[in-house]
Amino acid sequence: MQYLAQQIKWCSLAVMLSMTFPYATWAQQLAPKPAHKLYKVYDAFDGKLIDPSKWRSNDPRPCGSGSALECVREIEGGRLHMRVRNYGATDTDDGVQNANLGVLLTAPLGVVDLATEVVVREASAQGCPNNGESPRAQVGLFGSWFNLGQGTFADDFIAHLFIETSSDPDVLAVVGHIGIPFGPMLDFQVGEVRVGQRVILQLAWDQPNHRFIARLIGPGHKPVAEQYMPYSVPDDTMPPAARAKGPFLFTYVPNCNGSRPFIEMDTLFDNVTVGQ
Repeated sequence: MQYLAQQIKWCSLAVMLSMTFPYATWAQQLAPKPAHKLYKVYDAFDGKLIDPSKWRSNDPRPCGSGSALECVREIEGGRLHMRVRNYGATDTDDGVQNANLGVLLTAPLGVVDLATEVVVREASAQGCPNNGESPRAQVGLFGSWFNLGQGTFADDFIAHLFIETSSDPDVLAVVGHIGIPFGPMLDFQVGEVRVGQRVILQLAWDQPNHRFIARLIGPGHKPVAEQYMPYSVPDDTMPPAARAKGPFLFTYVPNCNGSRPFIEMDTLFDNVTVGQ
């Protein structure tokens, strides 16, 4: 529960603010799509620089936090490279330091489906024996999808699909989250991957059925797992206040009196695809 509260706090901070799977091949392997949706590769990251007509920064500050001393967000070999190394404070055994890095679609309204190829190249951490929190990193797809009616960020309904660190340093959990920024969030276990494994994450808003669909697609463009994430909201037609969707990397590291915990994750994204 303590971690969950930190995750919610982190989400509000984040918003306020070479893989060569050809899309035409793997997109056909996904579940049947409603006829009204138009699917396209939004960015294959073929240029030398991140395209400002397609993306904006998640936060004007480096990593959104001074606790992260190393942050990388760049085009590397035709892929989007994001890396964060985040440190805990050394004067207390309470709480965590969070740092995040991401890019957001410049025109997210109308996008009801996001997919991306992703690989975690490295994930390493050192915790604190006297702090109940563990180092944690999450990488994947973030989105604010609709508003519950008050028109503020606090009423935005958010859904994520992340690859997350686990107790096994070589195994990463694939987890979906839905909820509101300052309220409870529901977690849905989707599957697992290993460090260095190339996969596709897809997060789709199935509005007519009041649910999100999280998909994990593995080698050979074959679906590995699919998880429905339903919600009970009477009206899901109001646009979100934050209007934020895109690939993200989040980190949390516990504070530790007298020592220096850290969390590091190094990731590559490619072929971000949108559906409308």
